[in-house]
Amino acid sequence: EGWRLSALDLQSELIRLTGGGSFDGKTVSLAAKGSVNLPAIAAQVPRLLGLHEKTTITGGTADFSLGVTGLSEALAIRAECHTDRLTIIHDDQKYSWNTPVNLLAEVDYNQEKTAFRTLRVHTPFFEAQGSGGIDDFAFQAGGDLDQTFQELGKIFSLPVHARGRTQLSASTRRREDGGFSLESRISIHGFALSRGKAALLPPHEFILSGKVAAAPSFV
Repeated sequence: EGWRLSALDLQSELIRLTGGGSFDGKTVSLAAKGSVNLPAIAAQVPRLLGLHEKTTITGGTADFSLGVTGLSEALAIRAECHTDRLTIIHDDQKYSWNTPVNLLAEVDYNQEKTAFRTLRVHTPFFEAQGSGGIDDFAFQAGGDLDQTFQELGKIFSLPVHARGRTQLSASTRRREDGGFSLESRISIHGFALSRGKAALLPPHEFILSGKVAAAPSFV
């Protein structure tokens, strides 16, 4: 009983993928890795990606990997993705970054609970991390909005520009009645919005917090 995938190999202009795995009836072992050709993808679907009309992606790949191991009822899953040597031309100016985006997710899955052991996003201008399941998930993020919008504006067409230093946190917990609560807070120091040279919002302190309680039937 079971199966074995000795080799999987996909090669195309847009994506490359290799992998393999096995399942003996009790234990799962699966591994895959690959890369996406970002210039080729952008050339095929520039409007779908929302690219700025003066931006052309000239080089770079998005490398990814996936691993699944463990018993069929208790799996450990690890997924990772990062960009490599991304280069673009924006308004006749050449820009480049080294590994500008990294994403890591490690998940423990079993019949009773699914939880993130690690959830992390890192860029030169924004970072986020979280862990836990729906009963006890905790998430924190922060970054510089001015730098974020400057960098993203080189690639994507953004209608406004934001400034300020932002911090975000969120957490969930299971209540005794079986429902759960979600609490979140976002604060932006020196928050300002503009469109072109026109100011939409002057610099100010921005704080938004909220709490949501969901009934057991909703979960």
